[in-house]
Amino acid sequence: MLFTVADARAAGISRGVLRGPRYRQVLGPVYVDATVALTSRLQAEAALMLTPDAVVSHDTALSLWSADDRAAEIVHVTVRRDPRRTLPRVRGLRVHEVQRLDRALRAGLPLTSPERTFVDLSPYCDLTGLVCAGDSLVRHSDAEPNHLVETALAAIGVRGARRAREAAALVRSGVDSPMESRLRLLLVFGGLPEPETGYVDPLPLPQAAESWRLVPTSDAES
Repeated sequence: MLFTVADARAAGISRGVLRGPRYRQVLGPVYVDATVALTSRLQAEAALMLTPDAVVSHDTALSLWSADDRAAEIVHVTVRRDPRRTLPRVRGLRVHEVQRLDRALRAGLPLTSPERTFVDLSPYCDLTGLVCAGDSLVRHSDAEPNHLVETALAAIGVRGARRAREAAALVRSGVDSPMESRLRLLLVFGGLPEPETGYVDPLPLPQAAESWRLVPTSDAES
């Protein structure tokens, strides 16, 4: 169960004890019992405690949509822009502001939709990284590649919109991993035919390789 420094003080827990081995700092003034693993979801929950009207966004939303439990150095949330609002200044927390807040739910947590998450990431990713993100979002949600294309086309005047449109056109369904995404792009950018995604070859691996007529070589053999 997450709690703040103020909660600890009210419960009679001193700062010295709080900083000891019994507790783990999650984000800024938010702590948890040391036996609880630090995950992306736990970080998101802590961020929402500090910004109650926010939604999880950007890389953190990507992690939640993709079921990636690895903790990150920066946790991202987005709030509706309000000049009267005082944003928390917490190390490891980045709060983005927008005029119109996009909101979806994933396992009970408010976060940006897969389509909005994709566009939000476009200023911070290169083309390959953004395609990998799009492939993952499509793989783990009900978003389709054409949904990303439509959202990117509608993002007029948005920072990174051109890259979002270019990447969206390269996103495919049925991709199992970022490595598969990168390999597909390597082939396409190299002028080779685009491989089919989500295809399970019924042939044993040696026969499948023979049917493709692919012969791996090293630099020493070439």
